[in-house]
Amino acid sequence: MSDPPSDLVCYRRIGPFDAAAIPAGLLREHTLKAGVWGRVGSGQSERLVAPAETFIPPQRPHHVEVSPDVSLEIELLSRSG
Repeated sequence: MSDPPSDLVCYRRIGPFDAAAIPAGLLREHTLKAGVWGRVGSGQSERLVAPAETFIPPQRPHHVEVSPDVSLEIELLSRSG
């Protein structure tokens, strides 16, 4: 994934979710709106092992796949100012 801009600030957090609680919309392909980055603390098509994280760029299609022991938290970020 792309490196995020250095001036991003978190404006919303969702989760943490376990495998049973992940919203169905996250399991389907979706995108973030223009100007919004996502920081995922645990999974994406690169397999992440806690306490890993990755950034999802704006408007890039993605989805979440979970394992039975997953714990996932998502932050939505945008540029400050």
